[in-house]
Amino acid sequence: MKLFTATFFAAALGLVAGAALPTINSEVVPELNERDVLEKYTLRRCKHEDQQACEYDTFTAEPGHCFTLAAVWNDVITGVDPGAGNYCEFYHDLGCRGSYLGLAGKPEWNLMTYQQGWHNDKFSSFRCFRI
Repeated sequence: MKLFTATFFAAALGLVAGAALPTINSEVVPELNERDVLEKYTLRRCKHEDQQACEYDTFTAEPGHCFTLAAVWNDVITGVDPGAGNYCEFYHDLGCRGSYLGLAGKPEWNLMTYQQGWHNDKFSSFRCFRI
């Protein structure tokens, strides 16, 4: 019975984890390390393509926790860097909903031209995972 329960639980967990993987607007979909621990992330975001109005945030959160951007950063971001070892999804809507850009450990500084500007000045929320 224990073997059946463990196999069923592992299969169910695999289905849930697989359903959570991003499939839209994401160039790279890394294998995520699902853990019930807090992780430390560093995120850099900029308001202009010249990277003059930028801020770094270091935060600790559960992997995949959704953050709402402060009003001063809502719908004005032109460049983002999820930081090495991180995969972050930047959403157009609050609550980590709607269209998003997924970046794995590499910055995208000019959202005005990246993907024809589709994501420029549209981010309202984000979530990150360690990879």
